[in-house]
Amino acid sequence: MLLNLFSSYPVLYIALTVVSVLLILKLEKHSKIVQFVSAPVLVIFAGCLFTTLQITPSYAPVFDAYFSYLMPVAAALFVLKFDLIWLYRHGKRITFMFLLTSISTFVSVTLISNLFDFSGRAAITGGIIAEYIGGPQNMLAVLTAIPPEDSVFSQFIFVDNIWAIFAMMIVFLLPSMKWFLKNFRCVYDKDGVLTDENTDSELSPQAKAVTSMEDSISLWSVAVIAGIGLTVIALITPFCAWASGHIQNTLLNQLLSTPLIVSPFLVLIIAALFQKPLTNVQGEDTVAYFIYLMTLFTVGSYTNFLDILNVNITMLFLLIAALACNIGFSLLLAKIFHIPYEEVCLSVAASYAGPGEAYVIAKTNRWFHHAKLGVMIGLLGYVIGGPLGLIAANLLGA
Repeated sequence: MLLNLFSSYPVLYIALTVVSVLLILKLEKHSKIVQFVSAPVLVIFAGCLFTTLQITPSYAPVFDAYFSYLMPVAAALFVLKFDLIWLYRHGKRITFMFLLTSISTFVSVTLISNLFDFSGRAAITGGIIAEYIGGPQNMLAVLTAIPPEDSVFSQFIFVDNIWAIFAMMIVFLLPSMKWFLKNFRCVYDKDGVLTDENTDSELSPQAKAVTSMEDSISLWSVAVIAGIGLTVIALITPFCAWASGHIQNTLLNQLLSTPLIVSPFLVLIIAALFQKPLTNVQGEDTVAYFIYLMTLFTVGSYTNFLDILNVNITMLFLLIAALACNIGFSLLLAKIFHIPYEEVCLSVAASYAGPGEAYVIAKTNRWFHHAKLGVMIGLLGYVIGGPLGLIAANLLGA
C-alpha cells in the first residue's frame, strides 16, 4: 500500500525525503555518535532502509527530477564562494598534495580497472574516480553522462552505498589514529592549539569566515540563491540538451551535456565577475547541503539491504582500491614534503566526502585555522572530479 502511494505521488516521496533529512540534521546537532557517522551516511542508510522495508520504491520518475534539477542547483550553490586566488595564496601546500593525489588516483584506478572485464566498466570506473576526487555528486555526473545499463547502475549504487558506510568511518577515524599522529608532522596539539610556527598563521582571521551551516539568510541572499537555482534550471538544462544533440566530439559532448558538470563552471564565472557583492550572501551552502542530502536519500533508495549476497566483488574491490590510493598517496606526499597530517585528513575528507564533511572534521578536531582550506579543497574537487572521471571513462572505451 505505502509502496504504491510513494510510487504514484511524487509529493509524498519529496515530503518523506525532507522530513528524513531534517530529522537527521537535528540529531547531528545533539548526538556525537551521529556526528561521527555523519549525516550523509545516515541519509543514504535511511533511503536504503525505506526501500528494504518496501515503503518506498527502488526507482520512481521523481528520482530523475532530483538528479536533473536539484543536484545541479546544489553543485552551483556549493561553488558560489570558491576563491581560487585565496586558495593559491594560502593553500599551496594542500592544493599541491590534493592535485597530485587526484592524478595518482586517476592513473591507478584506471590501470587497475583495465585488468578486469565487466559490464559498464568504463562508466563505473569513471564514476569511482570522480567520486574519490570530488564526492558522490561527481560520480552521479559521470553516470548521467555515460549511463550504464539499469541493472549495472543499480548494482553499482548498491555496492557504493554499502561501502560508503565503512569508507566514511575510515575518513572520520583518520584524525585520531595514533600511529599516524606519532609518525607524521602535526601542527595542532590535542586542544586545537597551533604548535608549529611555520604554519600559515595568516589563516587565523579567515577561520571564522567559514560558514557553520547556521547562517541567517537575508533577503539579498534569498534573491541570489533563487536566481542561481532558476538559472541552472532555465538555462543550463536546455543548453545541455542542445549540446547533447549538436556537439560531435564525444568527450566534449559528455562534458557540455551534463548539468552537474556545467553548472559549477558557470557559477565559477559568475562568482569571479561579481565577487564583491556575492561576499555578502549567506546561507547558500546551507541550502546546497540540504539539497545534496535530499539527493543522497534518493541514491540510497536504489538499494535493498536484502541484496547483500549479490554484491559485485569487482566493483567493491575498485572502490576499496580508490580510497586506498587516495589515502596512500596523500600519506606518501605528506612524508616526502613534510605536509602536516591535519592537511592529509582534510584533503582525503574533501576529496571523498566533499567540503561539508571536511569542515565538520576541522571543526570537530578544533583545526580552526585550516577549516576554510578544507572547504576550498572540497570545492576544487567538485570542479575537477567530473571531468577527470569522464576522461578516464573515455580512455577505457566509453
